[in-house]
Amino acid sequence: MSNILKFIVQGSEGEEYDVNFKRIGDRLTATCSCVSGKMKRGFCKHRLDLMFGDFTNLVDPNFDDLESLPDLLEGTTAAPHFQALRDTYGKLHEANAQLAEAKKGVKKIEDEINGLKDKLLTAMTPPSGKR
Repeated sequence: MSNILKFIVQGSEGEEYDVNFKRIGDRLTATCSCVSGKMKRGFCKHRLDLMFGDFTNLVDPNFDDLESLPDLLEGTTAAPHFQALRDTYGKLHEANAQLAEAKKGVKKIEDEINGLKDKLLTAMTPPSGKR
């Protein structure tokens, strides 16, 4: 396994970025040529996508390097942080699904209330020509 893995990914606007992972001892560094990646403390979605196994935006997938990426992370000082982040993203995804279901429930109740309001207004409105 190489201690340096290089990828090219396509950004949301079609531009291409270089994403590199480098391991020295128990330290892993990741760089990306996008705007967020160039910021001193920035961590862009391109690096995270690759670390989380989302390879949909790879321009030229190097399958050997893709298979090596999890091994490159294993045993580094970053590994527990990525695991915590992965766990948090999983919880966030679950919470978003629960929120979507709750919103559907609220919408159903709102529709029922509006239907009852319409029935009440109809019942309270005198027929035409009568007072």
